[in-house]
Amino acid sequence: ATMESTERLPDRSVIDGLLDEKKTETRQKVEVWILDILGSEGPDRVTPSAKASAVLQITRLISRIVEDLLTSAWTHARIDGLVALRELTFMMETDWAKCCAQKITNPILVCFSDEDSKVRYKACEAFINVAKVIRSGILEDMGAVFHGLCRLYTDVEQQIKEGAQSLDRLVRDIVVEQRHFDYSVLIPLIAARIHVMNPSVRQLVLGWIVLLDSMPQVDMIAFLPHYLEGLFGILASDNRDFRLKAQECLDGLLEEIRKSASERPERTQQAIAQAAATVARCCRAGGEQRSEAAPVRFNALKWLLESV
Repeated sequence: ATMESTERLPDRSVIDGLLDEKKTETRQKVEVWILDILGSEGPDRVTPSAKASAVLQITRLISRIVEDLLTSAWTHARIDGLVALRELTFMMETDWAKCCAQKITNPILVCFSDEDSKVRYKACEAFINVAKVIRSGILEDMGAVFHGLCRLYTDVEQQIKEGAQSLDRLVRDIVVEQRHFDYSVLIPLIAARIHVMNPSVRQLVLGWIVLLDSMPQVDMIAFLPHYLEGLFGILASDNRDFRLKAQECLDGLLEEIRKSASERPERTQQAIAQAAATVARCCRAGGEQRSEAAPVRFNALKWLLESV
C-alpha cells in the first residue's frame, strides 16, 4: 500500500501540498500519503523493517525539498523549502518526527548563514516551530545547534537577533526538561566561545553558564578549568551587565567551593588545584597599565586566598 501511494503522488506533488496554505485537496492528499507511510502506530510499535522503510521515504522527501528548494538561487524558493520542512514536521507524529530529527534540522541550520536576511529570519522561525514538536530531538547534535545560535546572535539584523534569543530560551527549556542528558557535551561548546570578544556571543555563553550552574544535577565545579579564565576575562568587559553577571557567577562558584570544602574535601582540593594556574595568570592580568583589568586581578586574588 505504501509503495502504491508513493507512486500515485510524486514527491513534487507532496511538496506542493506541504506549501498549500489554503488546505485544499492537494494538502489532504499529502496527509493521506504521510499516514500511509507512517501508519497509526508510533515508531516503537512497528517492526524494525517497517520503521526503516517509513524513515527512508520521509528522508527521500526531505532530500527532494533540499534539492528542489533549499539549494535554489531564488530567495522565495529557499523560504518555501523552510516552510515545507516545518509543515512536514507538523504533519508527522512527534515520535516519528524525532526519528528524522537531524535530517529535518540540519538543512534549517545551514540556512542560518544564508546571504539573504529574510531566509535567515525564516530559518530561525522554522527551527523554533520544529523544536517545539521534536523537543529533545534537537539535542542529537547540540554542537550544531549551539553553533547556529552563535551565528544568529551575531547577525546584523536586530529582528534576527531577537529571534535568536527566543530560540535560545526554547533550547534552554528543552535542555532543562531532560531527565537523561549528558550535560558535559555543553562544556566544550561554552569553552570554545567564552573568549570570543563579540558581546552577543558573550551574552549567550554567560547565560548558559548561569543556567548550568543553577542546575543541581550539573557539577560546574568539576568543569572549572574549561571556563574559569574566560569568566575572569569578562570582568574586564566594557559592558557593565556582563561584568555584573560574571561577578555574580564567580562569587556563586566560590561559595560552592567553600560549602563543599567540608562536605567533599577531596573534590574541592582537586578543583582548586586544577584552577590554580588560571587564577595565578589572572592575578597578573593586564600588568599595571590597564585599569579595566583591576577587577580581574582583585577577584583572582580572592580566589587565590581561598586556595591557600
